[in-house]
Amino acid sequence: MHGPLLALLMLELVRRDAPSRQVLSLSYRLRSPVFAGEHLLARGTPRDDRADLSVATHRDPAHATAEVTFTER
Repeated sequence: MHGPLLALLMLELVRRDAPSRQVLSLSYRLRSPVFAGEHLLARGTPRDDRADLSVATHRDPAHATAEVTFTER
């Protein structure tokens, strides 16, 4: 799977779970490849002004990681 699609997947998690928050920045790191047919799990941990995100499969708990910073409310 093309790596930046994993970044979009993590951003979709933010859009779905925090629709009222506006994203100021996204910083991501692609750590290991994901292959077609694998089940993905996007997960995140919200903080005050940011969220820590990752994409996992059965093979690796963090194929991609990211940090989203939100604008002030």
